[in-house]
Amino acid sequence: MSTSTPIPTAFIVPVIEGYAQGIRPAFAYILISAMFGSLLVPLLLLVLALSSAQNRRRPTFILAIVASGLSVHLTVQGVLLPFANINVVEGEIHTFAG
Repeated sequence: MSTSTPIPTAFIVPVIEGYAQGIRPAFAYILISAMFGSLLVPLLLLVLALSSAQNRRRPTFILAIVASGLSVHLTVQGVLLPFANINVVEGEIHTFAG
């Protein structure tokens, strides 16, 4: 039976810090998306519940509902697949600010 030797701390800390720096832009995007997405769904339901049948036939109302639905879809996609669409400029801003 062999005993395992612990990994020296000098090797672990840079790896963990590098990983944290790598996921920071995606993590911030996930948090922001989750907050706005959680606000958007009740607002969408409220608009549908409080609107009249006459208002629902207007093109601006229909476009607003389509835009809200698209936004909810993009938010859910951003939360479920955080590393799929990381903007390079956004990543640089988070790197510079952090």
